[in-house]
Amino acid sequence: MVQPMPSVRVGFKNDAETQPHEGEKTLTAQPPQTSRRVDRIHSLTAMRGLAALSVFGFHVSTTGVFANNDDVSDTIDVLMKPAGTVGVSFFFILSGFVLAWSSRAEDKYNTFVYRRIARVYPSHLVTFLIAMTIFAFETTQVFTAVLNLLLAQAWVPDPNIFLGVNGVTWSLSCELFFYLMFPFLIKILDSLTMRALMVTIVSILVLIFLLPVVAMILPEQPTFIAEVHGEPLAGQSIVQMWFVYIFPISRICEFILGISLGCVAKSTCKFAQWLPLFVTLLPISYVIGMFAPWTFTAVSVTVIPLAGIVVSLASKEIQETLQRLPRWIQSRPLRYFGDISYAFYLMHGIVISWMHSNLGKLNTSITGSVIFLLGALCLSFISAAALHHGIERPAFHLLTRKLPCKYK
Repeated sequence: MVQPMPSVRVGFKNDAETQPHEGEKTLTAQPPQTSRRVDRIHSLTAMRGLAALSVFGFHVSTTGVFANNDDVSDTIDVLMKPAGTVGVSFFFILSGFVLAWSSRAEDKYNTFVYRRIARVYPSHLVTFLIAMTIFAFETTQVFTAVLNLLLAQAWVPDPNIFLGVNGVTWSLSCELFFYLMFPFLIKILDSLTMRALMVTIVSILVLIFLLPVVAMILPEQPTFIAEVHGEPLAGQSIVQMWFVYIFPISRICEFILGISLGCVAKSTCKFAQWLPLFVTLLPISYVIGMFAPWTFTAVSVTVIPLAGIVVSLASKEIQETLQRLPRWIQSRPLRYFGDISYAFYLMHGIVISWMHSNLGKLNTSITGSVIFLLGALCLSFISAAALHHGIERPAFHLLTRKLPCKYK
């Protein structure tokens, strides 16, 4: 469920754009006081890889990969319950943060939206065709296929639609809506004072906490079915879960939260000192999510530490040098995994479904289940690298080659 992400490239606005005229009061967020220009936030790129891996872990668990051993299977289900939701929430927050930080005043609405679609849609189209060819054609209705192809499936509270074809692309449906709204949101949020931004952040967090409460008044039936949607979601209200977790209007809260934090980061690096706190809070909130109702696990339980990690980690890298960060987060393999995380996200569901259909007999023993798990991970990584280098990058360059350099 890792949604498509823009390249994590950032830079400060031109001084002429950010400095107030003489005698004027500064109302907009300003670049942090640092002599170091940041062209790429490597730590966030690395974190994208970890988020993608957590989503992979959740989706493997829904196939019943360890179903041959009830004790192990039940333990895996509990342990992996928040893994997918954490990954998606992280990416929605990160998407808003990066787009806000790298936004340019000269960006035109049509150019911005076109550039975002050029980055995410070619790979979506290819994986849509792969999924239809391998397993989805015979069971997918035309209406469902069209909605998924156009990335409109998340607006319909029917799992046959929002999880249809390549099921993970429901989050791209949300992201497309975010992209369409971003130019309007950034104009508002980037003009706010620091105090107004903090009020906005607190208000968004309160709204996120209220969403699962509001969901309680929605119908409890129908529910997800274990044989169709996986054991972890079995018995959960479809409409309630859709409202909290899938519905683009609900999920844009995290995107707005990310934009607000991005605007704050243009002004101050003070959040860097809070990184240890947020890193400590994340596993605590993760454990709470393992036992909380699904509608709370989906977003509200982990949103504060995730948002805090995004802004504090970015602030720490902006404020300090890369050498001051932990070595593992600077590793080339992890950063590369972050670079191909979008392609990995699109391919891993297809790989898992194909392997489960054709190699499911491996799950007759613990050893076979481990082989299945490692095989799915390796094949997902290889296919993601092929998609990233063969489709995603060349298609983006091809589709944007006629744009002025400042818009690329």
